Amino acid sequence: MGQQNLQGPERSTPRLGVPFAWASRHPLIGLLCVLLLLSTSYVVGIFFHPAGLSNVSQSQYAPSATPTTGFAQPAMDASRWTTMQVFKGKGSQKTPSFTIGSNWRMIWSCDLASNNNVTYNFIIHINTKNNNLLSGGVETMCDKNNIHSTVDMHQGGNVYLNVVSKGTWEILVQQPAP
Repeated sequence: MGQQNLQGPERSTPRLGVPFAWASRHPLIGLLCVLLLLSTSYVVGIFFHPAGLSNVSQSQYAPSATPTTGFAQPAMDASRWTTMQVFKGKGSQKTPSFTIGSNWRMIWSCDLASNNNVTYNFIIHINTKNNNLLSGGVETMCDKNNIHSTVDMHQGGNVYLNVVSKGTWEILVQQPAP
């Protein structure tokens, strides 16, 4: 007589109630979720902020017709282009910002040996100082048959390069010679 049948239709179903009501019953789990969310936001903010990583080596060149680098470079008519910036780094980094005209190019090189000869993604996104992504850039794999190339750009302004890589890389920024 005093027993309840929990198997039948009289069984009460849990109410879904207010969102995150579980957090009031389990405050430690709720606190951990908030801390995880805040730390993830912090890491993402560092990664996507232009000044987030500043371990990039930068050289500003007085006009020079021929780049000197340790990596293989594609053939080019050096008399038509002037190297304005050279960025060198390892891993994913953002370069300092620089100002460039609307007709320029990047000559990039990646070093497969710096990642134990294992193929890896190599990405260069060009962003304005206000974090707007410009068209163009590089999204490729660094492998034994793809360690350098040239990309012509037709948008300029005050920009920085967002490089995603597992290995060592070098990027020359060039504009047409006067």
